[in-house]
Amino acid sequence: MKRIPKTLLLTFLTLFLLVLSLGTASAADAPKPMKWVKGKVEAALVILDKKVTAELEKARNAELRTLIDSIVDYDDLARRSLGDHWEERTEEERTQYRALFKQLVELTYIDRLGDKDQDVKYTVEWDSESQTASEGHAIAFVLYEDTETELEFILKPEAAEWALFDIAIDGASLEDTYRRNYSKIIDEEGYPKLVEKMQKRIDELEAKK
Repeated sequence: MKRIPKTLLLTFLTLFLLVLSLGTASAADAPKPMKWVKGKVEAALVILDKKVTAELEKARNAELRTLIDSIVDYDDLARRSLGDHWEERTEEERTQYRALFKQLVELTYIDRLGDKDQDVKYTVEWDSESQTASEGHAIAFVLYEDTETELEFILKPEAAEWALFDIAIDGASLEDTYRRNYSKIIDEEGYPKLVEKMQKRIDELEAKK
């Protein structure tokens, strides 16, 4: 079975890459989980599907970044990506890490979308949803040739809206993946080594722009 193309997977990770703060309001008056998620997908795809010249590509990416920034709380995502190691960091280290993390996320999941193949044919099938007073779930399947990839969107209430808290790809949580990889580096090589590796990756991605 063929794997889902990397650029297509990056597209969906960009659409949903985690999270607003948890919020404390009831989800009773929020839209249904699937309706909320589909609205975010459609808004992002309008931007992604624009056929632009090289001169207009930066403007399109800036527009996409504005959309993503409106639904992503980078500070909260940065904190959760370090798990227990966050409490061990000084305030100066936290400030440094937040800045590196946001830059790395943007370069990985936004700027690289300039490589998206607009001729790739895929179908999104919205499967099911569930909702409680404190959480919502929406499940979709991305169908590409003979590949079926399950995406589960985990939502938390935020005022009268939802906030995307996490996304599971074929059952693997994106937040857990970040935390597992980063914690392993800190445990085995130390926090300064993690910062070094993040900066090196940022420099590599910047060089490709």
